[in-house]
Amino acid sequence: MKHVAKRKSLLALLFICLCLVLSCAFVVHGNFRQEAAAETTDLMFTLNSDKTGYRVRARSRTATEIVIPETYNDLPVTEVMDNGFSSCSNLTYIYIPKSVTRIGRNAFLNCKNLAKVNGMSRVGEIDAYAFSGCAALDNLIIPSTLEEVGNGIIKGLSNKVYVRSTEAEMAQLNSAWTQDTSAVILYGDEIACDPIYEGDLLIGFSVNQEQNLIYPDQDFTLIASYRGTPEEQALEDKSGLKHYPILQISDSAFVYCEFKSFALVSDPDIAPEFAGYEIYLGPYAFSNMYAETISIDVNIRVDSDSIGVFSNLATTQVISISDEIDIVPESAA
Repeated sequence: MKHVAKRKSLLALLFICLCLVLSCAFVVHGNFRQEAAAETTDLMFTLNSDKTGYRVRARSRTATEIVIPETYNDLPVTEVMDNGFSSCSNLTYIYIPKSVTRIGRNAFLNCKNLAKVNGMSRVGEIDAYAFSGCAALDNLIIPSTLEEVGNGIIKGLSNKVYVRSTEAEMAQLNSAWTQDTSAVILYGDEIACDPIYEGDLLIGFSVNQEQNLIYPDQDFTLIASYRGTPEEQALEDKSGLKHYPILQISDSAFVYCEFKSFALVSDPDIAPEFAGYEIYLGPYAFSNMYAETISIDVNIRVDSDSIGVFSNLATTQVISISDEIDIVPESAA
């Protein structure tokens, strides 16, 4: 890495240009997860009856991490089959691409070690008990594209579930979707975050992958600190706990999100010991995001892995970055 103390405005502009240039080779293939999805040995595909796409299920119940590809045999993968991954007790992570519009009945039933589900950005139907019994699942994000939802899709969950629709909209679809759950359900545009530790010490938070925020008429401002759930905020009021900084925007965090404008700004109320913190921008952090303007008004950090940060921005007219950027990746030269 090169540490630079002067001409920060020029470097900010250079950083934007380099992110765009480095991403050119990837635009043809879309999001980088498509590159990682070539390995399909853990999956089986069944052609839909109309032969326009494929349904997917587990080949065996032993896989630990799965990335479902967006296409198979040059056709889209559109559905996770009924019981497709049920009782995959070793499964800890799965990525569901934007081509998938339906998650079947009991699709992930009793996947007791499934901790992360990313993607699901264009899912229109989640059938009954799809994630029932996934006791380890945290920060599940249910997109606003949902049009059909079955009973008890999060039955047995107790962690956070983010829902991009309103409570009233979900109840109108099916009031029994929350049957037998003790999950903490957050409606609207709350950002899903994971804690970052140094040893046993909590030092900040990371914005999760694929936030599934679709607000094309909204000016969206992300304050770069984590304030927590309403319950956590209530505890904060009583105990004087700090607002912890956001230290990382994960890879593909805002991919396919839609806003009128997007701004990332610092928190004026951050505790003094966190003042001047930097936010690491992961690869493809804002790739394929729809926003007329993007403003980054915080101290940021990048490295040689920070490729495609602003790639494939079809509607963006202006990107502005704070003068405080002081690192550019060696590979960008």
